[in-house]
Parts: sequence; C-alpha cells; structure tokens
Amino acid sequence: SVTLRWISDTGSRDCQHLHMQNELIIRNSIELFRYSASEIMAMIADGNYCDIILTDGSVENVPFKLGHIEKRIGAQLGSYSSNFIRVGRSHVFNVEYICNINITQRRVVLRSPSKNKKVKVDNIVVEGLKALKQYLERNLDNEKEDNDDVEER
Repeated sequence: SVTLRWISDTGSRDCQHLHMQNELIIRNSIELFRYSASEIMAMIADGNYCDIILTDGSVENVPFKLGHIEKRIGAQLGSYSSNFIRVGRSHVFNVEYICNINITQRRVVLRSPSKNKKVKVDNIVVEGLKALKQYLERNLDNEKEDNDDVEER
C-alpha cells in the first residue's frame, strides 16, 4: 500500500492551494490535465477528443469533447474566461494570441507571447471568422477610443 505524506511543514491537508486562479483543470476517472489559462492559445475539436494548442507550440490531445472543456473554462477561469471565444462547432481561441484572421483562406494565425512561434489554424467556418473579426474590430475600436479619451485629459 502506498501512502501520501504532505511535505509542507504546516502539515496542511487542504488542497485548495493546488488550484490556482486562472488555471484550467479537466479530469476523468483515469486522467487529470492542468493548464495555466494564459498558456492556452486555442482548442480544436477532434471527435470525442480535443487538441489544445499551447504557447510553446506543442499540441496536446486530450480525451474530452470541446463542449466539456468550454464549460470548465466558464466555471473555473472567472473573468479570464472572457479571453476565450468559440468560433463555430470546432474551435475555441484565446483572443490574446490572434494576430491574423484571413476569411478567404478560412485561417487564424496565433502568435505566442515570445513572438517566435506562429500557429496556423485552418478550415474554420467562414461565418464564424467574419463574426470573430467584427468582434475584435469592435473591441479594438472601443479600446482606441478609451485611450484617446485618456490622452485628451
């Protein structure tokens, strides 16, 4: 029999500290996956699985449907969940990393924080891309207006 012993000198058995704010935890009966929300650039549905694209350029295939992960994002990430946007049935993007939307090529290009990795995501539904582009343009216009107001003061 294997026993677990806390190494902390406080002797705490409280696991609340294991779940940090802005951290996504998804699990089933045999696996647990834990990600910092800011390291997730995108998620792509793949049947009963989902590919999670991380900022280091790696892609992790997890045994969860995109809808399940989307619910976990809403439940666990608080205000940070507003960085994630679902486009069509198969894609969720972290808007922080979108650097290019090409509607005719049905493509989104994501740029990692270090700027040295770009990931192209193809075959995105056109109507979803148009809506995403309009949403980002509206928000960027609002941010610019807010910044202009501050500069005028």
